[in-house]
Amino acid sequence: MPQTTAGPGVCTDPAWAETEASGYRAGAELFMDPTEGTPLAGTPLAPITLKLVEDGWPIQHDQNEPTIFTTFEGKNGRRRAVVVFEPELERLLVYAILVETSTESSRSPQLELLTRINYGLGTGCFEMDLDDGEIRYRVTLPAAMAMPHVLVPMLVDACMTVDTYAPAFDSVVDGTPVQAALHQLQTTFGA
Repeated sequence: MPQTTAGPGVCTDPAWAETEASGYRAGAELFMDPTEGTPLAGTPLAPITLKLVEDGWPIQHDQNEPTIFTTFEGKNGRRRAVVVFEPELERLLVYAILVETSTESSRSPQLELLTRINYGLGTGCFEMDLDDGEIRYRVTLPAAMAMPHVLVPMLVDACMTVDTYAPAFDSVVDGTPVQAALHQLQTTFGA
């Protein structure tokens, strides 16, 4: 579950457990619109949120900004994802969080690894916050194209990408040389 901390792309609502428990489940007799009265209302995130809820994704939203939070479970662990609408730039950002924080000593090899991985990626890219070591995968979408049938597959792809590359990042943190971690990844996944 998202932590209660401040900052962009971080859940600030301590009621996450209540929201998750109430479910906003599609198909229930009484379906509450989770975007009503929130910063999501009237934005491209409103129909996207409804689609994610309908598909069974656990959803939370920021109380002040048009931002939604979710979690996903992959073969390589449970992680968070964030979708942000930036109205002034008319775009949506999809972030799948790979690493929340990392030690300073592991940042240099992780940065080399993500740079080498990014060189071959077709759509999104990995990025690192050099202050705390957070690593996330980012995909951008123009707001004019932000429809559920476009964004939801992008979110799934971002989550799958993070899950695919997670073992290489874990391996580098454990001391494996970057080239060896990449070779193992290519051998395992053909990535």
